[in-house]
Amino acid sequence: MDILVATESGLYRVSEGDEPELMAEGEMVQVIAADEGSVALAADGTLWSVDDDGASEFDQVALDSPSALLLDGDDIWIGTAAGRLAVVRGPDLTRVTAFDDLPGRDRWYTPWGAPASVRSMDIDDDGILYVGVHVGGVAVSRDRGTTWDATPFDLEWDVHQVATVPDYAKTVVAACGLGVAISTDEGESWDLVTAGLHSVYSRAVAVAGETLVCSVSIGPGGERSALYRMPIDGDRFTPCETGLPTWFEGNVDTHCLVGWDEVVVAGGPDGSVYLSEDHGVKWREVAAELPTIRALALP
Repeated sequence: MDILVATESGLYRVSEGDEPELMAEGEMVQVIAADEGSVALAADGTLWSVDDDGASEFDQVALDSPSALLLDGDDIWIGTAAGRLAVVRGPDLTRVTAFDDLPGRDRWYTPWGAPASVRSMDIDDDGILYVGVHVGGVAVSRDRGTTWDATPFDLEWDVHQVATVPDYAKTVVAACGLGVAISTDEGESWDLVTAGLHSVYSRAVAVAGETLVCSVSIGPGGERSALYRMPIDGDRFTPCETGLPTWFEGNVDTHCLVGWDEVVVAGGPDGSVYLSEDHGVKWREVAAELPTIRALALP
């Protein structure tokens, strides 16, 4: 099984039993699986196409500080650290001005005074787009980005990653500073789940079949960081323990958890990569000492 790993200094392909293969150099923001192959976004705006034969540049977007990537068919959505959104359609890069007019935008903030950032995005089976803004809640578009609405998501919940749930209609989850938020009505209402967690600060979330996996620590510094799992329709998390460190030495960060069917992959703060093939029950290390990991993908 191949795992793509976007890091602070390059894009790697990890195959268990082999040395990690450097596919592209440069600081990477995110990598995401496509219908065929994968697409990676570099910090300088370069878009990379990745397949079995390697990685190649196919576009350069003129955006300052790209921070998040989403694929929707041929559309490529890109969020920025300044809280903006753009879409690449064919040869054109278009700024999504409707997102600029999102109600409640004037309340977005960061504790350190910088603009709120588009930190994560996802799209469900019905084409509904969700954007997580740090710190600004979760926005939704039901018409492929033509119009946008803010969901009733408390800004103080401090959203870090939003993810849709395949095969669970209208369900979306979010890793937050106060727990894991779950909505079963397309973001019209949210519930926080914290039962079973040793702390409530969550930085990443992934869906593997009918299982939700999240990372949790004491806070932004990543003390006592660990992974937990729960059925999608459950109400209490259990720790992921077998094959993992007792505590990670830092947060398993946004986009550093990815799942598909029974497979879950985690990128540790020390450059390690862990693989589970049973919905997060048992894990094994498949790579170590990579540069700081920014994102993972299962192509």
